[in-house]
Amino acid sequence: MELKSRPKGDIFLPDGEFQSIEKRLSQAADDTRIVIFQSFDYRTRVGPFLFADVKLIPLGPRAIASALSAAGFSHVRVVLQQWTPNVRPSTTLLDGEPPEVVLISGMQIHSKEMYALLGDAWTMKERPLLIAGGAKAIYEPAHFFLKKKPQADIVVQGEEYILLELMELLMNVREEGEHLRETFNRVNEEGGLHHILGIMFFHKGKLVNTGTQRLLSNLEELPSPLLGLSLLEPKHKKKTLSPSPLPLNRVSRFGRVLSLITSHGCVETCSYCPIPAYNQRKIRTKSAKALADEIKQLVEETGITTFFGTDDSAFVNKVWLRELTDVLVETKIEKGRHAGRSVGSVISYATEGTLRSIVHDKGILPKMRSAGFKAIWFGIEDLNAELVSKGQSAEKTKEAFLALRAAGISPRPMMIHYDEQPWTRNDGKYGLKETVEYLRDECKATSIQITYITPSIGSRAYDQHYLHGEVLKKVGKMEVEDYLFDGNHVVATKHSSPYSKQQELLKGYRLFYSPKELIKRLFWKKDGVKRMDILNQFGGMIGYLKSRLTMKPWLKDLKTAKLERWDSLPVFSDYTLIDLHDNTVIESISAHNDAITIIIEKNAVLDKIESLKKEFYSIVEGIKAIELTYPKLGDLKEIALARLAELNKVVSEFTKEHYLLLCERIKEFVQSVREIIMHIRNQNIELITTTPSI
Repeated sequence: MELKSRPKGDIFLPDGEFQSIEKRLSQAADDTRIVIFQSFDYRTRVGPFLFADVKLIPLGPRAIASALSAAGFSHVRVVLQQWTPNVRPSTTLLDGEPPEVVLISGMQIHSKEMYALLGDAWTMKERPLLIAGGAKAIYEPAHFFLKKKPQADIVVQGEEYILLELMELLMNVREEGEHLRETFNRVNEEGGLHHILGIMFFHKGKLVNTGTQRLLSNLEELPSPLLGLSLLEPKHKKKTLSPSPLPLNRVSRFGRVLSLITSHGCVETCSYCPIPAYNQRKIRTKSAKALADEIKQLVEETGITTFFGTDDSAFVNKVWLRELTDVLVETKIEKGRHAGRSVGSVISYATEGTLRSIVHDKGILPKMRSAGFKAIWFGIEDLNAELVSKGQSAEKTKEAFLALRAAGISPRPMMIHYDEQPWTRNDGKYGLKETVEYLRDECKATSIQITYITPSIGSRAYDQHYLHGEVLKKVGKMEVEDYLFDGNHVVATKHSSPYSKQQELLKGYRLFYSPKELIKRLFWKKDGVKRMDILNQFGGMIGYLKSRLTMKPWLKDLKTAKLERWDSLPVFSDYTLIDLHDNTVIESISAHNDAITIIIEKNAVLDKIESLKKEFYSIVEGIKAIELTYPKLGDLKEIALARLAELNKVVSEFTKEHYLLLCERIKEFVQSVREIIMHIRNQNIELITTTPSI
């Protein structure tokens, strides 16, 4: 399920609080050894962008290292497993001493390596304080407290401030000579952790989730990324750490691409994406000048000139975008081999954007190119707009992509393949084959990315994939592990032949990346994008061949082996979970290795249902006045009413035996209400209700 938002008025940290806690902590910080591991599972190395995963320096561990360094911790090292796969906590000595704190960060697809690092740390004679973070920890924190897996001491479910608040508490109460893990255990036993938002930990035999974090609204309060970059472990195959971190002027030898914090949040409401909920439906940015100054310093100190802006809606704020293009052209690099040149003339900047924003403001594209913009990724998803509507169409896509190419900017579509989309169609719409051919030939896209619709942790559609029996649990004797949930593997489908859908995805890549297409592009008219076209053809063909080879066992089993699917949600937790966000107790009921979380306080459940029903009836009254004009809205209303009737029936028989059924009915009803609200928003329908928050 999606992360919950904090109440209005309590979403953000007070202005200046981030820098204040850094200042306070710098007075208490000591010589504690801290090692940050970024986990990496090499089995995920498939797809057309085969080299980006080792050339792009991940943002998360760098940001944590920067925050700790700015807060006064002087013994910090960042270990990237894609660079140093053999380093383990048990073999680590930092400045001659084993680490007292080990932070392990990673995505869901790299979770096996996260567990391996935790397991290794548990073998140490003096075990460090183990902190898990990253996307896996944010959305599935209880998985770090499963009985059959190595466990963390605490999980951080959010951003840098949470860790700083935890460290401030521990530093302030630490006794002389006390290991920091012992300090943590003592504070936990006394109940001293419950006030820190965004963490999960064991307390007296139960798991405690302290609720959703407060967000940093002004991203300019974050410390310089140079701090984290100066703490990277050099690339090697040894089991131990190097005597010193990688010098800044050598970072570009191993990491040619840097991701940058430009903004957080997204204006879209796609059911398969967790980003809007994580950001509590807010957009956070830093000023154009601050971003340009940051890029300038990075170029001067590291020599890196290729950047990716972590911006999900780069073109939404037109004023900010124009300011950024101006300042990138005006800002001069003052030292290094690019001294005297403008930032925009030196860098290659890429980011993500929405199609409608480009179509509405094509005039800014030449200026963007002068400012260093070289590539824009677009979530086209599907040209028919059947999976999700984001204003895309074949005509708009062609118009936007050709305008980008004319300005010297590389257009790069990202698509989602799904059950209802066939390989080819003859009804005037686009199958996957026609989509790839159109993007390749008519739109002249530089690259394509095709992923299969997959349960994304933290998204509102996640549960439905499982409850509808789509998600593969076992393929023959092979367990469907986390690393397969990368979008490149078909792991969730109602189709009778998952193998055929997997082959369609691979055929789409072969259709775009091929020797024939490479030769054709060699004879295209020279423009600012042609070189990238050719390089991406080479990279895409290598990626396709590598993917075919890596996925050969998967394809064989998918074709011939027996398939087993989930019919309920996987185990969330092996323990009772106390959720302080709602002041309710949630218990995990396990049966045949499946589980569903249930609320065991009857009155709390019934009160929440009644509150939801009141808001829903308010919507219904508003719909009645306009449903003749909007028939689909009326249909959605009837579906929701039917589901509410089923829910009421279960509520009337509310006993312990009905918990699982009750949860399912609640989820079905809530999903119907969400579909109504999304339809109202997407169609810009004006609805008059008695509930102002709707």
